[in-house]
Amino acid sequence: MRIPILAGKTDAGTSSLERHVVFGVRHECTDIQFHLNTRNTLHCPSDMEVVLDCVQSGHHDSQWCLQIPGSGIPTCLACCIEDLEASHIPILKKKTVLSNFLQVTSHLSSALVPLLGQNIPITCHIIFTLLELMKVCDEAVISMATEACLNILQTLQSEDLVCFLLDGIADNCEKTSDHLQSNTLHVLLGKLLKMIPNLPARFLKDHGTHLNYLINGLQYPSEPVQSAIVVVLVQLCDKSVQKLIPLEFISQVPKTALLLLNGAREERLLGNTLVLMKKLLLFDGAVDTLMQIDVDGVTLLSVLRRMMSMKIPNLHLTCVQILLLILQSKHDRAEQILNTDLIEFLFEALDTKNIKHLECLFSCLVPLVKLDTFYLKCHSIYGIESLLNCLHTLYNIKTADLLEIG
Repeated sequence: MRIPILAGKTDAGTSSLERHVVFGVRHECTDIQFHLNTRNTLHCPSDMEVVLDCVQSGHHDSQWCLQIPGSGIPTCLACCIEDLEASHIPILKKKTVLSNFLQVTSHLSSALVPLLGQNIPITCHIIFTLLELMKVCDEAVISMATEACLNILQTLQSEDLVCFLLDGIADNCEKTSDHLQSNTLHVLLGKLLKMIPNLPARFLKDHGTHLNYLINGLQYPSEPVQSAIVVVLVQLCDKSVQKLIPLEFISQVPKTALLLLNGAREERLLGNTLVLMKKLLLFDGAVDTLMQIDVDGVTLLSVLRRMMSMKIPNLHLTCVQILLLILQSKHDRAEQILNTDLIEFLFEALDTKNIKHLECLFSCLVPLVKLDTFYLKCHSIYGIESLLNCLHTLYNIKTADLLEIG
C-alpha cells in the first residue's frame, strides 16, 4: 500500500493531515503549520528555555524531545520540522535547525525506531519536508536534508517509506521537467538505490517510465547533472534486472554513454560513465552491440584510447577491465584491438605496483601476444622494455604467480 503525500489537499479542500494527531496535538486548521504562528521565536536547540516551554506548555508531546549524546540540551523534533517548513524563517536559521535534526537522525537511531516507526504518517510528512528543502539553492542545506532522509530510511527500513520517497522523487521530476532542478533528487535517488538491496528492481517495476527522463537528461549541458544521472543508471543497469529494462533503453544508453566519454572533462563523470559501460557489457549481446556503434568516428575503442591517454589510475583500470570483457566475449575481438594503438597504453601501464591492475593488464596482453598481428606490427619491440621492467618489479615484491605469467 502506498502512502499519499500527507501535505496534499483532499477533494474537499482540506489537508489530509487533519485526520492525524500530529506531534501529540490534534490540528483542525486547513493550512497545517503545526501552530507555528503561536510562537514568536525560532526554536533553537541551544536554548533550553524554549525547549522546556515547548514540553511544559503541551505544545508538543515530550516524546519528541530527544537528547543527543554529549549535549546537555534536548532537541524537539516537532519544533525542528515546524521551523524547517515555515516559509518566513530565513534559510540561515534553518541551517542550524537542520544540523541539529541531522545529528538526531545520525546518533539516536535506536530512539527513532519506536518514535517514527509507529507514526508513519508523521514520518512521511518529515520526508516530504526534507524533499522540499532540497529545492533551495544552498549546497549545505541540500546535503544535510539528503543525509537526514537516508538516515531515517536506513533506520526504519520501512517499505512504505521507501515507496513514498520514490513516488515523491518521480512526481517532483515529472512536475518540474527541468533536469537542473531535478539534480538534487537524482543525487538522492542514486544513493538510495545503492543503499537498499533489490530497490533497482522495485524502481524499474513502479517507475520504468522515468528512464526516458533520465536518458534525456544525459544530453543536458551540465556535467554535474549528467554525473548524477549516470550514478542512477549504474545502479539500475544490472544484469540481474535486465529483463525489467525496456529494449529501447538498452539500445539508447550505450550510444549516449560513448558520446559522453568522448566529450566529458570531469573525472567523476568519466569514471561513473566507464563503470556504466562496464556493466552494460555484461548484458547479453552487449559486446557486439557496443563494438558496432560508430558515431562520426566515435567508437568504444576510440573512447577507451582517450581515457587511457589521460593516465588517471582509476580510469585506466576500468578501461583495462572493459578491454578484458571485450576479449572474453564470444566473438574474437583481439585483431580489432591490435589494429589500434591501445596495446601501447597497456604496455605503458605495466609501470605500476598495483597488483590488481597488473593482473588485469596481463589478462589482456596474454591473448594479444598469441596473434601473428602482434609481431607483424612490431608491438613486441615496443613492449619488451616495459615488460622486463615490470618483471623486475614483480621479482622484488615476490609475486610468483604474476611473475610466471609475465
